[in-house]
Amino acid sequence: MEEASQSTTSVHYLAYVKRDEEANSTLFEDDARRDELASLFQDPFSDATKFPFEGDTQVLADGACYEVSLSQHGIEAMERQYITSTLQIDSLSEYDISTEGGKDISVVYAFDGKKLVFKRVPKSRHLRDSKIVSIGDEGAVISSSTHVFSFDDKVDAVYHVGTKKLYFADFQAAKHVFGTLEIYYRGATQNEVDEWLDPGVFDIDSSFDTFAISTPNRKRMRLATDELQIDLADEETLIRIRAYAAQHAPKMLFINNKFNVKKNADITEALRIITGAYYQNEITGELMVANTPKRA
Repeated sequence: MEEASQSTTSVHYLAYVKRDEEANSTLFEDDARRDELASLFQDPFSDATKFPFEGDTQVLADGACYEVSLSQHGIEAMERQYITSTLQIDSLSEYDISTEGGKDISVVYAFDGKKLVFKRVPKSRHLRDSKIVSIGDEGAVISSSTHVFSFDDKVDAVYHVGTKKLYFADFQAAKHVFGTLEIYYRGATQNEVDEWLDPGVFDIDSSFDTFAISTPNRKRMRLATDELQIDLADEETLIRIRAYAAQHAPKMLFINNKFNVKKNADITEALRIITGAYYQNEITGELMVANTPKRA
């Protein structure tokens, strides 16, 4: 996010506290020291090497992070759960942590109109009836408070509002923030796959087990449905798909107006056709294929 010196009145510091109702609370919007808090919410992933996240849980090397391109369903879930604030609190002093009972985990994050910076604050960091001590030549109590949060400088995840992408380096840390990440990155379920493989569009070979359809292809199915809003039950859409397939699909794949699927690679190629991934390069005149079709 922007440096504190570049902050404007549009910057909000929010805290999400797990409750049954009114989960999102604006805590720091008008606090005099909110710019000082900005240093706790720097984006550590801006210059990191990015890897597409497919549900892996391996530990990444320093200077690397995962990148999740959210589906429309994931975008709506993110914005519904975190961006929309349902409970406005003008000052941190109005927030009484004792009402949380010391049981739940809070997540503090910053919103500057461009990014949400997520940071988990476990109950062990909620210090009640605590004193703050300055350690120097002589220890001295400089202040005390019944509502103290203890922070480190670790950021667990960052969501870019403009690009609709989520970044994190530690899967377990990000999972602790969101409870589950599946709602944001998961591919189509088996039931959704079975619905997608409409017999009027696909001719599935009896030797091919649809449970073996890869995670990337399941994500492409969700992309086609959620983001591109392709409806295989719509006859006009099918007419366009068949015309496009006749032009670009391999002959052994597209037979009698159906995609003849014998292996996962056939699903991949069929999804390229269905999502309109082939296009003519206006500069070179060559036929190109997009890795991830999306609206410009």
